[in-house]
Amino acid sequence: MRRAIVLATFGARWAAPISGLSRQPEMGALPGPMALRPVFSQMRLVSNSKLAAATLSEMEDEQQRSERPEKPEMPASWTLDRKIGETFFTMRRTYEDEEIVLQYTGECEKNGVATHTFIVFVVCKNKGLVFNMSVEEGEIVLNNVCFRQDAKLAMDSAAESQAKNDLLYGGPDVADLEDSLVEAFASYLEERGVNDDLGNFIERYSYWAEQAEYEEWLGNINKFVS
Repeated sequence: MRRAIVLATFGARWAAPISGLSRQPEMGALPGPMALRPVFSQMRLVSNSKLAAATLSEMEDEQQRSERPEKPEMPASWTLDRKIGETFFTMRRTYEDEEIVLQYTGECEKNGVATHTFIVFVVCKNKGLVFNMSVEEGEIVLNNVCFRQDAKLAMDSAAESQAKNDLLYGGPDVADLEDSLVEAFASYLEERGVNDDLGNFIERYSYWAEQAEYEEWLGNINKFVS
C-alpha cells in the first residue's frame, strides 16, 4: 500500500532578543556536536530498521496478493525490449519487406477511462507510415496517421529530431476522414499484427511492468537501509 510520507524537522530553541543586540542562540539549548553523535546514530539505527521492516512487509504483501498482475504471454512473431527501471517498452516484428516497430508511450486518463498510448511505425526502404494509437477499454483506437520520408528521423526520440518532426505535416484528424478510408487503415494494420489482441497484451504488459518496477523499488530501498 502506497502512502504519503510526512517528515518532521528539528529546530533550535532561541532566547528572547535583547534590545539593541542581534538574536543569539540560548546557551545550553543544544548539546555540542560530540554529544549529538550517539543520539543521531541511535536514531538512524531505529529509523533504518523500521524502514527495512516496512519495505520488506510491503514487498511480501505485494508478492502474495491475489490480484497481482502476471506477465502475459508474448504475441506470436513479436519481440519486446524493455530496460530495467523503465515502464516504457518497444516491440518489433517483420511483415514481408517491412519492419513494424511499436513504441509504448504510457498511460493516461481520457474521459475518466484508463488509456494506454503507443506509436506504430511501418518502415520500408527508410520511408514509413506513423500511426498514433491507443488502447481504450480493451479496444485499439487510431488517433492519427502521417507519412514520413525519413523513417529514421521519425523514430528518433532525441529532442532535436522531435523538433524537426514537429515542423512536418502531421496528417489530418482521423475523425474527419471517410469511414471507408479509416476501415482501410484498420485492415492494413490488422494484416501487420496490430489488432485488439495486441492491444490487450499492451495493456496487461504495462500493468505487469509497473508492478515489477514497484517491487524492484521496494527491494532496492530495503537493501539500502538494511
